[in-house]
Amino acid sequence: MKIESFKNLTQPSVIEATRVVIRDEETNNPVCCIIEFEPGQFWITTQADKNFSQALDVLRVNDTIVVDHIKSNEVSQDIFLPKE
Repeated sequence: MKIESFKNLTQPSVIEATRVVIRDEETNNPVCCIIEFEPGQFWITTQADKNFSQALDVLRVNDTIVVDHIKSNEVSQDIFLPKE
């Protein structure tokens, strides 16, 4: 897969990868994992998914993730915030 990374309105940085962990810059908490098993076959999971820890295990990320779960009427999905 190709990852396009944007910062503000600049041109994207493009890299090739088969496994990606996206982290919160402030807490360094993993918030999303993408694993490409073969071209076109992906496992995409976030902190909101019950199998998120399993994806971290596959990626050999040994972080303990602790989040607060809040419901919001202002967004269509639940919001997960890192616990301090």
